[in-house]
Amino acid sequence: MSHTQTKTHQLFNKAKQYIPYGVNSNFRYWGEEDTPIMARGAGAYVWDVDDNRFIDYRLGFGPIILGHAHPEVNRRVAAAIQDGVLFAATTPIEIELAERFTRMTGMDKVRLSNTGTEANMHALRIARAYTGREKFIKFEGNYHGNFDYVMFSGSPQRLNCSAHAATHIVCALPKACRPPSAPT
Repeated sequence: MSHTQTKTHQLFNKAKQYIPYGVNSNFRYWGEEDTPIMARGAGAYVWDVDDNRFIDYRLGFGPIILGHAHPEVNRRVAAAIQDGVLFAATTPIEIELAERFTRMTGMDKVRLSNTGTEANMHALRIARAYTGREKFIKFEGNYHGNFDYVMFSGSPQRLNCSAHAATHIVCALPKACRPPSAPT
């Protein structure tokens, strides 16, 4: 199926003037011709600036599990905004959420974070402290956050382990799939 992408290409070119590669996350870059510029979402669908409709399989990488613009989520967010939007301190709703997570998971305590990157950084820090090990496994071609230890490769088509990354990471590919220069 062919889509018109006139506005998308115009805005992408404008974005590249101000944002590296026109995106604020490497995982959003799909190439010069295919990087989308989204305008809105409803339920399981998103529309680009050219009004082409797509099924949103990414769902904001998790937090949009109920779909875009879910009426109950919108209502609760609008109500919460009335009390302020950002505090550099713990809030009652944060405590309620942590309590709910501990009940749901059986964990004694939970650590909330602002982003998946931050959550992965906490998880790696805890795992390394607990095990005493520096190396960890990263799944090739998957996004694990926007920090140096996990940014060495996000594409299943190539393995790009730098010398620095290789000292901290065990590449989880069979030897037959690795280029000759890849670390073991």
